[in-house]
Amino acid sequence: MNWFQVESLSKPAAELYRELRAEHIIWETTSAQDLDVLRRDVARIAGDMDDPGRPPAMFWSGIPWPAPGPEPSCDYNLIVSLGGSKTDFALLRLERGQVIGLDVRSGEEVSDPEKIDQAKTATQMDTPVHGPATPTGQDMVAQIARHLAGHLGRHRRALERCEAILLSWGFPHSVVRTGPRVAGGLSAISTKMTKGQAKFTRDLLGKNIGELFAGALEAQLGWSRPIAVANDTVMALHWFLAPARRAGHARVGLFINGTGTNFSAAEAYAVRPEGFIARPGEEYAPERITRKRPLRPGEHEEVFFVNYEAGSTDLVGTRTRFDTDPEYPIERNALAGGNAFSQQLEALTTEFVSKQAYETLRANWRAIAKQPDAVPGGPTVSALIGGRRDAECLRGLEAGGEAAAKLRLIARAILARSAIHMALVLAAVTYRTGFGKGKDGLPDLLGMEGSVWKSPSYPDMVRDYWQTLVGNEKLAVDFAHEPYYNASLPGPLYLAAIHKSA
Repeated sequence: MNWFQVESLSKPAAELYRELRAEHIIWETTSAQDLDVLRRDVARIAGDMDDPGRPPAMFWSGIPWPAPGPEPSCDYNLIVSLGGSKTDFALLRLERGQVIGLDVRSGEEVSDPEKIDQAKTATQMDTPVHGPATPTGQDMVAQIARHLAGHLGRHRRALERCEAILLSWGFPHSVVRTGPRVAGGLSAISTKMTKGQAKFTRDLLGKNIGELFAGALEAQLGWSRPIAVANDTVMALHWFLAPARRAGHARVGLFINGTGTNFSAAEAYAVRPEGFIARPGEEYAPERITRKRPLRPGEHEEVFFVNYEAGSTDLVGTRTRFDTDPEYPIERNALAGGNAFSQQLEALTTEFVSKQAYETLRANWRAIAKQPDAVPGGPTVSALIGGRRDAECLRGLEAGGEAAAKLRLIARAILARSAIHMALVLAAVTYRTGFGKGKDGLPDLLGMEGSVWKSPSYPDMVRDYWQTLVGNEKLAVDFAHEPYYNASLPGPLYLAAIHKSA
């Protein structure tokens, strides 16, 4: 599909289009040469996925593909989301698939998704960073438990009904299953802390995060429950596994694309004869079955969810001189709509339009956002390719002039580049597992979460590039999203309900 409408570009925009093609910012899948480069990258990424020593890192979740069942119900579960910037929580329950939350400010139950989200946002705290007030990782955990206790201490009746704690742990970790149930038998072993918590690595390395939080809650609140600690993408995926959404689909995956990027789907693992539960003091994890790692005698195959750290995928064929972050190039510079779009918009506008044009764009966006330090990023890109804020973004630049035409083209190039990198990852998964082609006459389901998916045409771009990279065999996949593109809120609750007896 012609996403750039080259034939209708003005002369200055057409010249910029040729420059961006030469810089390999824009790729055209109608070009045999471009398509060859992209498909070689698909094969490389697919090979890297089956090499434990290569990025993207792929982690066993310890969570099996669930058996089908009725619309899930459960009493309160405490959902805690802990990331490098923010930590928040919600006390939620399910009533035949309907999410109901306790607003800890008023003590009233709410069922409107927007009000549940507002109640959760109201509990938000900055995740403690290393410093004089928080010298160790254990102090970080204690501060968070104290924050929870401050909100929940006056809701004892609801706490007594609470069945489990679901902790989305937003830092690198390995998984250990110590028991047959997900709650109380699934935890994270800390491997590395990042961002403002990086100096906690030494304190938390090898520690069982679930045990740390259970102990801190007992100390601060005199209360705890069985804890399940898991990756946030795997937890969010479970919203899409509710019977009504899972029905009619062979396989289900979720691509989170926001400030960070992760993909999760189910894959086959080789499990030892005695099962996947670790012995006391052991940290056993099954191994993924690949072309190089077949099922061995005595083992049996089980399907578990995998967390793909898609943002760590190496840029090779599509790398440009504008990609500057050596650690996570795809996450920082190519795919996600957080840091990536801001960096690209500034670099490309400054070089190919003018510094003054970028300064005007930035001043306009700060006025729109009503924030003096706001930086043009994903929402600005969306506005420039057809969003309702287009005219406001271009104030001070002639709307039909050369600068405006170039800015709109740059925005579309940034979005298309992100979509191509999404498609590279998805096509690599398809090559390895068949995900996206459907199975047994049923389509697969791709869940979408994150701000980039809201951009005009973005899901269609991803599907188009994915199909082209896969080749002649037609994709059979439905795209879906949770209202507000935030499955991370109800996802852990569905995980708890769906796996209640496992």
